[in-house]
Amino acid sequence: MVLRLIASVVVLSLISVSVAGAADLLLIRGEGDDVGVIAAAVRTREWKSWPATGRWRYSVSGEWQLARWRAQQADAKVSSIVDGSLTSVLTMRPLAPLLSNSYVEVGLGVHLISHQSINQDRGFGSWFQFGEFLGIGTHLGARDQYSIGMRIQHVSNGRIKQPNDGVTFAQAIVRYDF
Repeated sequence: MVLRLIASVVVLSLISVSVAGAADLLLIRGEGDDVGVIAAAVRTREWKSWPATGRWRYSVSGEWQLARWRAQQADAKVSSIVDGSLTSVLTMRPLAPLLSNSYVEVGLGVHLISHQSINQDRGFGSWFQFGEFLGIGTHLGARDQYSIGMRIQHVSNGRIKQPNDGVTFAQAIVRYDF
């Protein structure tokens, strides 16, 4: 039942993002805490941007993601989790000419996961989780339509319920801007 709920939320979210005008498609691969993750995400156009001041340009957008976490322990009780999430992303781009294609991102969002544990001993306490990430990357191409990046993402229930083992991933990202 939870898996159907997550799938429904993700499908409805992707439909709403396509109606609102998605900007980017992201492919994500990562590992951490004996868990591998593979994900696809849609990033919306900017919800809000601010005039460039000082050394940075700032903008906020949303990211809808569907991920599969896979246990890396051979004797795992639960070997995979489906994760659907919505994250608000603050993107900062430097104004310096040599760094103008680079970016720094900070994300904060909510996740629904299909199982409350993975591997032998990593428990999450609930299906509802919080997630945050910090990332860096660079844009490539004639109109900056491609980008590659890295980020560290942490997902846990924020101590609202025990257990709260959480998981932290190091992730590689490839993005295409439509």
